[in-house]
Amino acid sequence: FLGVQRGTERRWNRRAAWWMGAGAWFVVMAVLILLTRARNTDYASEESMWRDVLSKRPDNYRAYIHAAAGLFSGGQIARTDQVCRALLQRIPDYSRCSDARIRELWNQGYTTRRSLRYYAMARNLLGNVQWAMGHGKEAAE
Repeated sequence: FLGVQRGTERRWNRRAAWWMGAGAWFVVMAVLILLTRARNTDYASEESMWRDVLSKRPDNYRAYIHAAAGLFSGGQIARTDQVCRALLQRIPDYSRCSDARIRELWNQGYTTRRSLRYYAMARNLLGNVQWAMGHGKEAAE
């Protein structure tokens, strides 16, 4: 009788272990699903995704450009204007610098190709915004 009882206990221990493992797996999966759903709210739209990036990394020039482009394509011209101007305030104004001065700044480490590229992209997008707002003279500048 003692041997039968031990076999029954082992079987119940295996079942209990299986159910505990399955329960732990279920809890982990539920937590991961909830975290994924919470993160997906940031990706609900292009604007919300780039807004999230800007809140975490305010000096990310690429995020400003893509946020502005998304707003522009969505028809939010006034908000695009604000985002472009905010970016242009963060990047030094290279438009009044001669090529020699830009090379000098570059050699001194004050500027990078990336900031020059994003400055040009922001100015171009701002020109498109000004044109869409009916300010052709300002768009040409």
